[in-house]
Amino acid sequence: MTLYGDLVLLCSGLILGIKIVYTKHAVRTVEPGKLIYWHDVFGTLLFLAYSFSFESTRVGGFTTPAIIGLLYQGILVGGLCFAIQALQLKQYSASQIAVFSASTPLFGILFGWLLRGDPLSGWLLAAAAGVAWGILLVTRKSIFPGRRQRA
Repeated sequence: MTLYGDLVLLCSGLILGIKIVYTKHAVRTVEPGKLIYWHDVFGTLLFLAYSFSFESTRVGGFTTPAIIGLLYQGILVGGLCFAIQALQLKQYSASQIAVFSASTPLFGILFGWLLRGDPLSGWLLAAAAGVAWGILLVTRKSIFPGRRQRA
């Protein structure tokens, strides 16, 4: 079961990378607002088609917390983050922007701890430090432009 989960994450990362590179290419010719609109329309249609094809629905399954969660994920996380990313891709390379996607687990850990009281194990903190260190290593040239790289 772990291998299956690893493959899902690997495919997800690959798709995200392709999306970022394509978005970088697209913002050269398409206004970011139009790109965001069609990204959201196309994505919603794909999710609806998948849902109707493979999932069963239950009438009355929507609760207020579920609706608030969907709105939060759809508008704030999906829409706002994609909009900011598209605007940033007009100025910066895809590789400079993509590395910050790795910060997602860090925010998940932080907000899980702050909002839900999730425990912080030593392994979790070590993994978070590893992610933060990786982001620093990849972005150190743009953060510290005057420093020379060692060979």
